[in-house]
Amino acid sequence: MLGRIFGLTLVAALAGGAYWYLDLKEKRSQLAEKQELLASSTHQFEEISGRLTASKKKLDAIIEQRSAAKEYAITQQKLTEEIAALEAKRKQLIDDFVKEVIRVRTKYKNMIIPELALLDGTVLKNVTIQEITDAEIKMAHSLGVVRVPSGNLPVSARERFRMGMSPMTLLVEEKPEPASTVAAAPAGPPPDSPTAPAVTLSQAQKDRVSQARESIQQMEVRQATLVRTKQKYVAQMQDFMEKDEAARLAGKKQPYKEIRPKITLAINAIDKELTDLSTKVVTLQIEVSDITEGRRK
Repeated sequence: MLGRIFGLTLVAALAGGAYWYLDLKEKRSQLAEKQELLASSTHQFEEISGRLTASKKKLDAIIEQRSAAKEYAITQQKLTEEIAALEAKRKQLIDDFVKEVIRVRTKYKNMIIPELALLDGTVLKNVTIQEITDAEIKMAHSLGVVRVPSGNLPVSARERFRMGMSPMTLLVEEKPEPASTVAAAPAGPPPDSPTAPAVTLSQAQKDRVSQARESIQQMEVRQATLVRTKQKYVAQMQDFMEKDEAARLAGKKQPYKEIRPKITLAINAIDKELTDLSTKVVTLQIEVSDITEGRRK
């Protein structure tokens, strides 16, 4: 009896142990599946996280580009407005300067100069000014009538008659006749012709005129440098635009797309400085004119 009980107990124990072993094996299998699923999920999470990070970087880049584009547009608009204002001011100064030159030349018409020495050594006697253009002066003298090119006049005469001043290039001058001396009876000046005015400048005025002329020369050199630089930028911009267009048509990234706006800003800045320099040159030329004509102390 006891043997049966022991046997039954042993069988039950073995059956329970087998069931526990099988259950444990199943649990381990399930755990392995869970771990594999967790690893797969972790990989997917990392992949998605990486894509999100890349998308965020692209979004940040787009936001930055839009911000830069907006800043560029604002800067360009501001420069455009400043250039327009300077152009208007420059135009007004040039108009005033041209009117002043015409007024001075009109005043000197029929002016008598007892003696005028030209740069080629010719000395004209009893000169009467008949016509002044930016290229030459037509004058009567003791031996007839002559047209003297501006390059053959002394510097003081060119300055007095406002010849070769840059704003005057905006005027359409009359086409000069061929340089010649007309043999004719001595042309006597009208009795009421004005005589050449004599303006005595103080040392301070002479210094100021010298400084102004030096400044004008320096600004003209700067203008020439800026023009050359602008030409290089314009050529570079054209080259970049052609290369970007070729890349776009080929379905490739445009390599100079982000550089071109910076070049445009540089060109606009040069235009602004050129306009500003031109305005200053005209202002100084008017100041020199006023001082040498005795209208400014």
